[in-house]
Amino acid sequence: MRLIAVLLLGLITGYWAVFTVYLLSLPEGSPGATYAVLVGACCLIIAGIYGAVLWGTAKRTRWLHISAIAVTALGVVQVLFAHTWDVEVLATVNLAALVLLALTIPRSAKKA
Repeated sequence: MRLIAVLLLGLITGYWAVFTVYLLSLPEGSPGATYAVLVGACCLIIAGIYGAVLWGTAKRTRWLHISAIAVTALGVVQVLFAHTWDVEVLATVNLAALVLLALTIPRSAKKA
């Protein structure tokens, strides 16, 4: 189940990375290009956060795994702000990842 959660987080990270490249590659003369750069910078930060929790989940780090649960919960909530098809698909994938992450929290190491 953890492998599926890692794959879903990888898909979400890839989505944000591709969306960032798209926004940052808009021509300068196009309307809203400055706004697109700001939104692209925010998307780059989101992709970085998803990448960090993806790495922590794959490495089985407990605190990053719990952070991944919080990040995917925020990803599910984003459907409240936009009702486009890509946001709804992303929220569904986030919900699936959230359930899988909640079921696979690594146990803390026993202290000797």
